[in-house]
Amino acid sequence: MSKILQVMSSRLLYSTVQRSFTRSFHVSSSVANKYLRSSLLDNSTSVFRLPPQAQNYQFLPRRLLASQSDVQAVDYFNREIELESQALSNLPTIKNFKCEIQGTRATFCRELNNESITVTMDINDNVESNIPEFDPDENVDEDDIDGVSFMPVFSVEIKKRLGDRIFIHCSIDTESTPDTPFSLNEIYVLPNGVDEKNAYCTRAENQDSEFYEVIYNSLRDRGIDHNFAQQLKDFCDVLEHSEYYKFLQTVRDFFKAE
Repeated sequence: MSKILQVMSSRLLYSTVQRSFTRSFHVSSSVANKYLRSSLLDNSTSVFRLPPQAQNYQFLPRRLLASQSDVQAVDYFNREIELESQALSNLPTIKNFKCEIQGTRATFCRELNNESITVTMDINDNVESNIPEFDPDENVDEDDIDGVSFMPVFSVEIKKRLGDRIFIHCSIDTESTPDTPFSLNEIYVLPNGVDEKNAYCTRAENQDSEFYEVIYNSLRDRGIDHNFAQQLKDFCDVLEHSEYYKFLQTVRDFFKAE
């Protein structure tokens, strides 16, 4: 009699586990049967053991996944997140400037000779460089491909004690040199009380070389020089990678969400 009850109990347990397995996880009843029937029933613990080939299988609750493509997306982004995490590093500092970060935007400030100097940049505005071009039919080794670098675009605001301000929009490019560490793009001045909409803005490229040199010298005297440009580029590379890492997590979490 006890033997019959034991068999009935085992069958009831199997049926219950099979239904729960099928409903809770993103597998069909046939797949559930495959794993459960190939399991071994441990008499000492009365639990089903998954076969070796199923030990590392990651079951994802169906209620969290809209489709099989979402399962594949989650798996892909998990692998990408793991890969990108290996290259994460701490943000470097920029000498003599205090830094404040809000998402993709960074602000660097300092006080010097009764002036407030503020540099702002947003990595979303940065320009990609070092993108190699190869013939589609050419066999290229991945080791021969340099990583993508992001060249910063930034704005400098110099504010006088009485409120007058000058804005200089700049960008760093691959042709930067110690003498010209960045390009001057646009310049405009806002006397105290003047609205930005009413300010005249000039393209620096339309000015002569002496105009360029005067502006460069004024920036160098305020610590915005070759060293600053290199530190800013390094900062942008690290911030870009950090935000990309967070982006991958956000996309992964989207596909996991109900």
